[in-house]
Amino acid sequence: MKSNYPYQGKNLFQNPEYYFYAKCLDEKYAEEWKNYRLKKLNLFKNNKINFTESTFTENFKKNTLLYYLRSVEISLKKNHLSISKRKILEAFIRKFEVHRRLFSYYDNNLIRLKSSKVASLSEYVAFAKVLSKCVHFENGLYYLSTLIKLLDCILSIPEENFTKIDSKTICECIRIELLSVEKLYA
Repeated sequence: MKSNYPYQGKNLFQNPEYYFYAKCLDEKYAEEWKNYRLKKLNLFKNNKINFTESTFTENFKKNTLLYYLRSVEISLKKNHLSISKRKILEAFIRKFEVHRRLFSYYDNNLIRLKSSKVASLSEYVAFAKVLSKCVHFENGLYYLSTLIKLLDCILSIPEENFTKIDSKTICECIRIELLSVEKLYA
């Protein structure tokens, strides 16, 4: 299953892609995108790496990216995305769309703390998980558009760099993304 998807083959976190004039209306483009996703889904599904990230749970502290994403996820579990949680998510979507980068720590106004490091791969996976739940829950193109770009970035990193748990989450996100895009073409 060969893919000529144009947004593969380079680290998109280090070399951000902004998709200006992307030829995504072409049927060939859609087929190449789908082949690439299916190939990556298979690779991540078979990821046997036992790599674990010990600092992950401590990042649920207040004012961390994971803390804010978790609060949005909890709101979604109640089948309702509150206005305040939607604003939090939209702030991170804007940050990602503009800069293709998120950070681990933010203040109460969602401004990056100067001492903060760039978000880890696990934090990006958590962001993808929340976005995929919003795509599934709200069936919205707004979330799907960002999810597609975020997964392009995540999938540009070799699968052996992810934990087993993150690999499983990535597979779930890809499945939701594939189903959502399929609905668009139906």
